[in-house]
Amino acid sequence: MKCKAIFLLAAVLSAVCVSAQPQVDLDSVQFSQDPETRKVAVSYVLRNAPAVITLDIQTNTVVDASGDWVSIGAANIRDTYGEVNCVVTNLGLRSVAYWQPDIAWSGHDLAAGQLRAQICAWSLSSPPDYMVIDLVRTNSVEFYVSKEQIPGGVTAKIYKTEKLVMRRIHASGVEWRMGAPAGEVGQYDDAWKTLETTHKVTLSSDYYMSVFEFTQGQNKNLKKASGYTGTYTGSDRAVHPYDYVSFNDERGDAGLNSDWNWPAGKGVKSSGLYGRLRSWAGIDSFDMPTEAQWEFACRGGTGTGLNNGTELAYNNDPMASGVVGWCRGVEGNDLNNTQEVGLKVPNAWGIYDMHGNVAECCRDWWYDGALGNLNQMTDPEGPETGTYRVVRGGAYLYWPFFARSGCRSSKATPDTWGTQTPGFRVVCEVDVSGLVGE
Repeated sequence: MKCKAIFLLAAVLSAVCVSAQPQVDLDSVQFSQDPETRKVAVSYVLRNAPAVITLDIQTNTVVDASGDWVSIGAANIRDTYGEVNCVVTNLGLRSVAYWQPDIAWSGHDLAAGQLRAQICAWSLSSPPDYMVIDLVRTNSVEFYVSKEQIPGGVTAKIYKTEKLVMRRIHASGVEWRMGAPAGEVGQYDDAWKTLETTHKVTLSSDYYMSVFEFTQGQNKNLKKASGYTGTYTGSDRAVHPYDYVSFNDERGDAGLNSDWNWPAGKGVKSSGLYGRLRSWAGIDSFDMPTEAQWEFACRGGTGTGLNNGTELAYNNDPMASGVVGWCRGVEGNDLNNTQEVGLKVPNAWGIYDMHGNVAECCRDWWYDGALGNLNQMTDPEGPETGTYRVVRGGAYLYWPFFARSGCRSSKATPDTWGTQTPGFRVVCEVDVSGLVGE
């Protein structure tokens, strides 16, 4: 026996949420439902400028303390399609977003006037918190207001292999403490204290960061390769990190092109991971994170050794790190292999595996002096030149003290990683105007 929920909706019932950006505007929102298919259509007219469009469904059957309508919940608005959760460019014409409530929100029977749609238009310079890039279909980029609205859930295999999930990190103008305080458990000697000297840093802009370390499956799909690349060779290798590859191969060798010489040059090698991703998605700012971007995202607002708000009890303590990372001594960790991404608890930003699994390369050249001696405390970029690149986050091979949020290390020249087995993470600017060729 098959059942369908019956929805009795007003023929025209609308709510409009317009971005604070003055160049974005929409009107003429209409909300209706087909009595046979149960499909809900929400149409609108976008004016003035392209925008990211998102949809919320609200009800007045449950009223919050303010007396306002409340959302039925992002997880119940996953089955949407049409001109929603994407960049819409057809200005002055009627666009339509569809929602299938008998699939997404079955078992609810509401009377007319008890449900309404809210359409939001987001400026391309300030889009929603989650961006999802399809690595199988070119120029396919989706946006969601929360991870709960992402179809299938953010930890589903497809988001570890065929798609790339990016989380907006709200960093603009926030002054925070970079480094680790003297005496933090895990600092072996004065040399470590010097390398991790605390100092105030401010990042001038928000940015997107991938919620997972880039995987073998994502690399295979992006590069259209015939096989997988990485240290782990098991049958589930697609969901394991893409690791043990060089900075030069994936970002660019400064000796070949001065434009790739970070921080003097901001470009990337077209055939590398970041160059391919820029071309594939139509966003020209994909790159490795700077060391400051990495640490701010790792901490998730914490000032402790680990990003779940705890400290190590002792230098090699596997218990505190076991919840958030794969390190030596952690139960279930394999000293010979990486682990599937996204199995540990994420930090407050929803970012996984910042502690352990594979170390992660940053753009910055390594420097041996105290962090506090740097002059650039806004958007720090590291030294102009160097021999090694900064590596962060520890790895499955190493004890948990290497995985602390403030721990800095590098044994890697740009073309070989020596004893390191670093992986990569992806960041990009929040402004996605390039998606429409601006």
